[in-house]
Amino acid sequence: LRKKTSAIEEELIQVNATASEDEANYPTKLNSKLGYLGQVVDSADAAPTAAELEVFAELDPQLETQLVKWREILSKDVPALNDAMQKNNIPLIAPAAAKAN
Repeated sequence: LRKKTSAIEEELIQVNATASEDEANYPTKLNSKLGYLGQVVDSADAAPTAAELEVFAELDPQLETQLVKWREILSKDVPALNDAMQKNNIPLIAPAAAKAN
């Protein structure tokens, strides 16, 4: 389970960056790419450009791939872990409910 979640995390964020300067030393990950794209699109008073839409079209499937993996962990691996824990009288874990804003 840890390997699966770590693999997803490593695709989404740069886990080796501990300071803002580290961004230059390690590859940029999806979180930073999408964040930067959002800032660029938000800063304009016009619709997104063709280039911005192209970048989004490239990044969106990459994010969806990681979300599919995450949902699989939540639907299969966490329940399997809980079953094993229950058999050994260990308290169960559950993802926190989303907070309403």
